[in-house]
Amino acid sequence: MLVVMAFSAPAMAESGFTGTAHGNNGMVSATVTMDGDRIVSIEIDAPWETAGLGLPAVQTVADAIVEQQTLDVDAVAGATISSRAAAKAVENALENAGVDTALYHREPSQGENIEKSADVVVVGGGFAGMVSTVRAAENGAHVILVERSGKLGGNARYAMGWISGAGFRIQKELGVEDSAELFYEDIVRIAGGEDKLYVPTAKYYAEHSGPAIDWLQENGVEFKNELNPGIYDPMSVLRVAWGERMGASMVSGMQGRIDQLVEEGLVEVLFDSNVTELLVSDGTVIGVKAAQANGDTITVTAKATILAAGGYEASEEKLAGMFTNVARSFMTASMGSTVGLAVQAGAATHDMDSNTVVGGVLPVDGFYSNVIMNT
Repeated sequence: MLVVMAFSAPAMAESGFTGTAHGNNGMVSATVTMDGDRIVSIEIDAPWETAGLGLPAVQTVADAIVEQQTLDVDAVAGATISSRAAAKAVENALENAGVDTALYHREPSQGENIEKSADVVVVGGGFAGMVSTVRAAENGAHVILVERSGKLGGNARYAMGWISGAGFRIQKELGVEDSAELFYEDIVRIAGGEDKLYVPTAKYYAEHSGPAIDWLQENGVEFKNELNPGIYDPMSVLRVAWGERMGASMVSGMQGRIDQLVEEGLVEVLFDSNVTELLVSDGTVIGVKAAQANGDTITVTAKATILAAGGYEASEEKLAGMFTNVARSFMTASMGSTVGLAVQAGAATHDMDSNTVVGGVLPVDGFYSNVIMNT
């Protein structure tokens, strides 16, 4: 619970005012004590934030607010969402107490206009963006990876770490006979017919997913030396590999490879950078413009632009038109931030009435959930 006690003169204001905000995994709240206009102390309650990352970050932000007497403190790297939730919870408490929060905001920084160039710019640092970055750099490109949050991995951090393929190394070592043709037959069956598929993509996946799993292993992703047939509607053979530590293995493997490429000067990563515009010239996308958390604006021009931020599983607005009963749990990275930008630049879309969903959450505050259930 967040309680605010404020002084407007020498007299103490009413106590019991509450302010909360949505964190990375659940609600964040705090207790604020004031002496006149000065914030004396803040106690943060954030039981759902990640231990060792989000949990210490919210207290760091609270301590910084007290020390600097402003809500506009820097977010903790790697825990941007938790950091901002802590600051927002304090601001909401001050508002509920009738305090003028303008006193605790700095003058907006005009920031700098920074220009960069690369062979390839990748938007979105989830698993798709990480893989795209590594592949491009391995082929000799100078790559700039632009990520909205303060860490890489996106929702892959919380995934089961399962990936299906045909004819990859682990299958062969375990004596499993498989082929791209058989895999495609399973894809059609599970989809409910070929008319439910975008056939070129489905066939490409069946033919190339096996080599992709081998490539992931070669680049540091650790898989279990066992396979499973999948879940919900099983495959006809054992062809689902999974990370040794589930999704964390997928992310850590790619993170290690990206760190190497950064050291080699082939990759640059821009954190806390929200892409606001695709740069278009004569009908061709030539880069992106991004707003950074510190107020700077970065323009990146590139020969090729890869959009890897199209997932919208955590966007209440985008899901509202599809479902009448939907909640999000720990997913915070997939906001579909580039879908609208791509359409504005002339891109076409298909299957926008479909979405990847995971069962088993219990809504506790509207669209948000911090209770995960086995179903």
